[in-house]
Amino acid sequence: MDKTLEKDESYMRAALDEAAKAADEDEVPIGAVIVRDGKIIARARNSRERSRCATHHAEILAIEEACRALGGWRLPGTTLYVTLEPCPMCAGAIINARVERVVYGAFDRRFGAMGSLLDLCKYPFNHIPEVKCGVLEEECRGMLSRYFAGKRKKAAPPDQIRFDGEADDPGEALAEFENALRDSEECTLEKMADFFDDRVDMYEEHMRGWAEHYRAIAGLVPPSAVRLLDIGCGSGLELDRIFETFPDIRVTAIDLSEKMLLMLRKKHPDKDIELICGDYFSLCPESGDFDAAVAVETLHHFTFEKKSELFQKIYRSLAPGGVFLECDYIATSKQIEELAFSELERRRRRDGIPDGVFVHFDTPLTLEHELEAIKAAGFSDVNFLGFLPGDGHTAIIRAVK
Repeated sequence: MDKTLEKDESYMRAALDEAAKAADEDEVPIGAVIVRDGKIIARARNSRERSRCATHHAEILAIEEACRALGGWRLPGTTLYVTLEPCPMCAGAIINARVERVVYGAFDRRFGAMGSLLDLCKYPFNHIPEVKCGVLEEECRGMLSRYFAGKRKKAAPPDQIRFDGEADDPGEALAEFENALRDSEECTLEKMADFFDDRVDMYEEHMRGWAEHYRAIAGLVPPSAVRLLDIGCGSGLELDRIFETFPDIRVTAIDLSEKMLLMLRKKHPDKDIELICGDYFSLCPESGDFDAAVAVETLHHFTFEKKSELFQKIYRSLAPGGVFLECDYIATSKQIEELAFSELERRRRRDGIPDGVFVHFDTPLTLEHELEAIKAAGFSDVNFLGFLPGDGHTAIIRAVK
């Protein structure tokens, strides 16, 4: 090992010590040290939660301490070691403080501003630091992964999520479905977006009965997930639970209802959410870089063919090894599936609504058809995890690319 790398690893271990202290304080474990003339002149760790200050990243605090140690705002001849690639704010502070050299451990493809998401060092500022990346990357990344895995375990311990519910009796389910059709006979079909826009004020109260399903989906998101695609997000009830475990996850959320999306934004103004208002069949991104995709109580209004089309797009949206999680209403018999689609066609004709218009009417597929459509999209591993206790018609499915 050359002498420079040996020194870099030694100082990075000092930064890892700071990151470990942050983890002990229930902060995201990021640590930093600043070195000059072979001596550490500043040590700091992430403290945003304790200080309730958005700027209290490890790098910012280390720069402040180093400025006090040297008696000025310029830090010539210094090297900053940090366990995670600096974000745009920290990269800007590093450039402004005239830090000579930066060494970081793990890459940050969400917010990294020194080579991953963007590279501020490529711009013609009056000072550009030398940058070295990937020093003790495995140790730095591992500390972050263990921290978030622990948070996930606390939020939704696997042994507390039970998928041992029994499927509804087909005969009883058919009778119940027929009763629901009779009760709604006088109701005019409504366009999907209009239906939810008109009911935005009562939506979350209505969906309270699925609280455990939202919790279960959050518990199934891979602990290393960085980017999440939410298909038919509504007001974000599943995201409420996901953000408890993944506060910094980057989300793309699609829904037809503008009012639902506004409610989601109002609930989570500080989260990294890209909102897309429109039809997810045409607007689903196919970028191949999402770690997970979720669809909760949204796809039980579409045909096998339309679902197959969407599942293919979801497959293409995911990175290799990415996970698709679906939680939705399924028909417990072929008779229910066939009755639902024939009744929808009859009501479309009655109300003069063309086939291409999305309307709010339940047309669940059987579990067999649902799984067939997902498998046909190309997923290598598709599993029906089960029903939650007390709900024998809301299936939870996991598929891996």
